[in-house]
Amino acid sequence: MSRPRFLADQNLDEDIVRGLLRHEPAAEFMLARDMGVDRLPDDALLQFAADQRLIVVSHDVNTLRHAGYERLRAGLPMPGLFLIVRNKPIARPLRTCR
Repeated sequence: MSRPRFLADQNLDEDIVRGLLRHEPAAEFMLARDMGVDRLPDDALLQFAADQRLIVVSHDVNTLRHAGYERLRAGLPMPGLFLIVRNKPIARPLRTCR
């Protein structure tokens, strides 16, 4: 079994990525900006992530959540989607990832 790989979408606070990598340096965490997919619509971003077998991590609890549900209803693959509420302390999401 391979280890999970993550894609931080364009609106994820990068402090979360840095904090996670401090706790788990071996984690694979790509940034949408660095991969050139930061301006894709939600459905295209989720398709890209599925093609690359990446779990999307985002603060976009509104539209990305809807796009994820639509993808599942259509029977399309989706490795995963973590949605983090923006007004929570950064350490809280990191503790739940352990």
